[in-house]
Parts: sequence; structure tokens; C-alpha cells
Amino acid sequence: MSNTTRRGCIATVGVLLSSGCLGSATTDTTDGSGETERRATPTRTPRPDSDGDGVVDGYDDYPTDPARSRLVESASDTRNIEEDHYYYYPFSLDQNGYVEMEYVVREGPDIDVIFLSSQEFEHFEAGENYLQYDSLSQWDDGGGSISGPIHSGSNYVVFHNANAPTNFSNDLARVEFEIEISE
Repeated sequence: MSNTTRRGCIATVGVLLSSGCLGSATTDTTDGSGETERRATPTRTPRPDSDGDGVVDGYDDYPTDPARSRLVESASDTRNIEEDHYYYYPFSLDQNGYVEMEYVVREGPDIDVIFLSSQEFEHFEAGENYLQYDSLSQWDDGGGSISGPIHSGSNYVVFHNANAPTNFSNDLARVEFEIEISE
């Protein structure tokens, strides 16, 4: 048996406890002399997943949103769009995702904001009928916020200056937007 005083033993335990060296789990071991020694057993630090989406919060760009976990891309831009013309912003998703966008027409007529898959964008460019993502598209609008799910693959958001008055002048629409695409 060692010659450790009670005061020394208490001081050692106090230092170990206050420094966090002892975990909550301990293991009793014997060295063959009949004396029992208590040793701290390392415990794993929990890796939280606050939203339960299977991605640890430290790697999750959206730790409180179970519908998405990875930021794919974000952009902001200002575009001048001539009357009866459009500007498009392409983006791709490896799996179904989510889009958030804010936009405002700073000057000029209200615009149409149309979200399209790549196949429907081809119809749009050809001047044919097309199917848009209804829940994301806005018509004759001067600005706002748009958010919602979107399918995987290549997609487009089109800013279309199609609502200018008939006044025989080129009514330019100056549009600012910020977009964030996630999976």
C-alpha cells in the first residue's frame, strides 16, 4: 500500500475532476495485490444531429432544417433586362433540392420570374408552350421572396421583362437578385 495521505488523495481527485480528466464511466482493475484501482474510461463525445437528417451538425450547412444539409451554390447579381427580353440563371442539383431567392425590380416595369427544368427551358427559348414550377414562379411582379423544393438535374430561373407598357420606348428593367440553392 502506498503512503498517500488522505489530504493528498482528496487534492488529486479534486484536480482531476475539475480538469475534466475523469469521464462519467469508470473501470475497476486489480493488480494482483488485492487492491482495487479506479480508472476513467474514455467516453465518446456525442456528435449532434439537431435536425435528424443524418448529417452531423458540424458538417451540416443547415443544422436546423431536415430538408437540406448542403449549400450547393449562392449568387447575387444585378441585371438590366431590355423590354421583351430575358436573363436566365442556370443551376444543377445532384438530388432533389431547395431554392431560396429574393429579388427586386429597382427600376422599370414589373417582370415575370419563371423556374424551369432544362427540358422546359428549351421549349421556352423556342417560343413554345412550357411547364414551369408553379410554386416558385411569379408573374408581373416587382419583387419578393421565393422558396421551395425543386427537382434534381439542370434547372433555370428566368427573369423576363415581358410586361412593359406599349409606349414605343425600350422600357428597361433593372433587377437585383440573391439566390441560394441547397440539397
